[in-house]
Amino acid sequence: MTQRTLGLCGLVLFLAITPVHAVEYLTGLKWQEPPVVAPGAANSDPPADAIVLFDGKNFDEWKGADNWKIEDGTAVVGKGMITSKREFGDIQLHIEWAAPKEAKGQGQGRGNSGVHLMGRYEIQVLDSFNNKTYADGQAGAIYKQSPPMANATRPPGEWNTYDIFWTCPRYAEDGTLESPAYITAMHNGVLIHNHFPLLGDTPFNRPPRYDNFGPKGPISLQDHTNPVRYRNIWVREIKPAVPERVREPYLLDGNKERPIPTDQKPVSITGQVTINGQPLAGGSISFSPPVGGRTFSTTTNDRGEYTIEPTAGMSTSLYNVTIQSKEGTKTKLPAKVQKPTTTDLSVRTRAGTNEFDFELESK
Repeated sequence: MTQRTLGLCGLVLFLAITPVHAVEYLTGLKWQEPPVVAPGAANSDPPADAIVLFDGKNFDEWKGADNWKIEDGTAVVGKGMITSKREFGDIQLHIEWAAPKEAKGQGQGRGNSGVHLMGRYEIQVLDSFNNKTYADGQAGAIYKQSPPMANATRPPGEWNTYDIFWTCPRYAEDGTLESPAYITAMHNGVLIHNHFPLLGDTPFNRPPRYDNFGPKGPISLQDHTNPVRYRNIWVREIKPAVPERVREPYLLDGNKERPIPTDQKPVSITGQVTINGQPLAGGSISFSPPVGGRTFSTTTNDRGEYTIEPTAGMSTSLYNVTIQSKEGTKTKLPAKVQKPTTTDLSVRTRAGTNEFDFELESK
């Protein structure tokens, strides 16, 4: 404690000052230090960790470029698609393109090309300056899936910039899709896609679909018979920051640790279980979190009723439900859940009292 003496009209006052400290919330997560990346001199210049795919000098990073040409440091579309030799997963891609200065044709026939991520997911390149076409085929569109949120195309001959942030699709070990591809994209500094989930690949002649071709794929630039130009193409491979949980979150009050307070009502569950239309007497019912954590179990009474008391310590969460008869025989799935409507015997609890009634059939 600190004391200060104040003189006031011949009186001496003692003012006690107690050091003040703020209560700090701590996450219980341990993070790795982010890597230091030196940015380019301008935002359009490649950062220190970028892979430069085209700098105006050669096609060393590309396959199939024999019929394309380099003019004044730009790659001019020739016959056939070109594909990067390297393959990528999640990336940040910077690419600049220009439609021919002399605007010829209309719709899809004017300044048409495309950037294909992983060789199969296209963001459209097109002269969309005062040039009408179908919305999901204009410049910046995810072809045949979503138009851009804005048309930011510059006049023919002027340079356009795409800055693309790509999350590749994820597949389970058996090859089934776990999560789709996502794209966020800027066109000349204007946001045109915000974490858009792709429906699959982007063909012209069939619906989109996902096929597991592996975790990485090349970048391809399309030939659509128009002499579109490209320059300043670079890519950064990106990885999400993933923490390690070392403990549960808590509050630090000075040197004292305190648990996170909750201002919500305790969670409780009541309900009834019937099997073949009759109360399931003496059966057991358990609620388990999908990933780790405590399981809460109780027994049904003669009327098939059960209760998980508020004092049990349940939280507002998703729980998987397991029900067994008195003899220990598991009931037949799927079951019809009355309150609320759920599937595969899973329920989501909310603060306060939850009511879940289950009507089951025996095996």
